[in-house]
Amino acid sequence: MCAIFETGGVRRKPGSVITAWRAPLRTISLPWTGFARHEILEWWMRRGYEPVDVPAERFAVRSNISEELVWSDLPGNRVLRAIAHRKSGELRMATCAATAEELLHFQHERMPVVDEALFSAERPPAVGLPLFEIPRRSRRRLRPAEAVQEMLL
Repeated sequence: MCAIFETGGVRRKPGSVITAWRAPLRTISLPWTGFARHEILEWWMRRGYEPVDVPAERFAVRSNISEELVWSDLPGNRVLRAIAHRKSGELRMATCAATAEELLHFQHERMPVVDEALFSAERPPAVGLPLFEIPRRSRRRLRPAEAVQEMLL
C-alpha cells in the first residue's frame, strides 16, 4: 500500500491534506484518511465516493521484510487513483493486489493503483495563494478618461 508519495518536491503521507483533480479544471482538497481496495471500489461509489486523480512524481511502499521505503517513479501521464467523499471530507487512496514482479521489488502485497488520468496528470495549482498581486483600488472615484488610462498602465 502507498505509504507516501511526492509531488513538487513535497512528500505526502496519510493524514496530509491532498489536492486532487475531481473534474477538468476543478480540484478538491481533503485529508488522506485511509485506503480503499480496488476490488470493491463499486461498493465505495454506491456510498457517495467519486474517483479523483492524484498527480505524483513518485511513490513509496514500505517493505514488509526490511521495513524500509521502496520508491518508484511515475510516468508523466499517470496518476495515483483515489476516491473522495465531499460530504464526509475523506480521501482514500485506491490499492490493488501486487503482481509477482511488484511483490518481488516492493516486498508488499498491496500496491497503489497507478492509472491513466481521468481529468489531469498536471500538478494542481497552489490552493489559497494568489497567482499575482491584486492592486488595491483607491476610494476616489475615477473619471472615465482616468479609468481608461489606469487600465492601460
